[in-house]
Amino acid sequence: MDSLKDRVRTFTEGILIMACPVLVAVALKKVDLKSEGNATVRGSISPVAAISLFLSLFTFVLLGIASILKGLLPHRFPYQLELVFRFSKLLVHACAVLQMLLAYMIFLLITMRFKPFLVVLVVFGLFLLYCCYLSVIKSQERIDGGHGPCDCYKKLEPSLDFSAALTSLLFLALEGLALEGQTAVGKDLDPRLLVPLGFTFFFCVVAVAIMLLAAVPPVDYNGNGCMQMCTLLHVLCGALTLFFAVVVLTITFELEKEKGITAVAVPCVGLFLFYLGCLCVREGNELDGNEVKLASLELTKVTFTGFLAISLPSIRNSSLSSYTSAFILITAMAVISGLLWRFMTHFKKKAAVWTAKVACLSTHGFVAAAAIAFMLIAMHALSDAEDECHIPCSSSSSAQLQLFVTCFIKKARERSSYALSSVNC
Repeated sequence: MDSLKDRVRTFTEGILIMACPVLVAVALKKVDLKSEGNATVRGSISPVAAISLFLSLFTFVLLGIASILKGLLPHRFPYQLELVFRFSKLLVHACAVLQMLLAYMIFLLITMRFKPFLVVLVVFGLFLLYCCYLSVIKSQERIDGGHGPCDCYKKLEPSLDFSAALTSLLFLALEGLALEGQTAVGKDLDPRLLVPLGFTFFFCVVAVAIMLLAAVPPVDYNGNGCMQMCTLLHVLCGALTLFFAVVVLTITFELEKEKGITAVAVPCVGLFLFYLGCLCVREGNELDGNEVKLASLELTKVTFTGFLAISLPSIRNSSLSSYTSAFILITAMAVISGLLWRFMTHFKKKAAVWTAKVACLSTHGFVAAAAIAFMLIAMHALSDAEDECHIPCSSSSSAQLQLFVTCFIKKARERSSYALSSVNC
């Protein structure tokens, strides 16, 4: 019960990050719900986001109450608690289906020409229904966790945390691309947005499925099913890292062409070659005796948000300043390096530990360089504001300062409307 509650908590946090930006964007009227999509799509996107958020929170609260009752009255209500245990699994699967549907509705808000992508939703929806049958009905997992290796549940947590974080970031990218696509109301959709949108939607659906497998694995706990699922989830997390790199690659390629490919390839190829080199060392294949601490993804989340805030509005511009171009390329490398840093900490081989240390160093180096580029962008915007805002010398010092701040904020809003939308979301 407690293990499932902890996994549902991580799952709920991911749903919270995915659903809340949609509700905030609609509430603040950042999304045009009148121009595109049929009435069903426009009227259902907010309820679907709210229902998925409510169900995930309700599931966690339900498991929390059941866990308290089980602790206070261990020999009472065994049948009822078992029903709550399995019903909670059913609710988690329902939340996953709703998140896939939400991604599809965000997709359709841009243009109804994306309706053929419903095939992706149907295929993965059937897969989730089959997983629900295995997990809720066929699984031998019990409320007391008496079946299966005791450390198996702990091995699920890193994959769940990683997949939930990447799924929320992919949803953030999809929402940002959708907002950017809606800026061209009455015009044809910018063709440079088509490839990033298609990849991001597909990978969002795949990521939701992987997150569900980590939260409620459909395995038989009588054998080694859970250990095999943990191994499979490590592979799927590696694939999810690759998928995320493809999304970053497509966005940077649309802006920087060959430079964008280089930005993504440098950390991936460099760290991969370093890892292979470590494996060639005699001690590389040995297990590290020390406990490997999982790397935090908070720095990667912030960096990716900054990457989206600057790169997506830049797609509309025919030319980019050197500072903006440098910021986009450096943050792309920082994001990929940060994901590889976290992924390498899932393994205990010394080669992976050494590679994780190098990835950690490169991530922080890229973030430091991106901070310098961002500072130059801000200084450039400040100098433009000084040139364009004519402040009369006859005014008092306080009046001059107030006029300058007002003008600067106005120019900043004009130059980074999407960035402000991202922060609000």
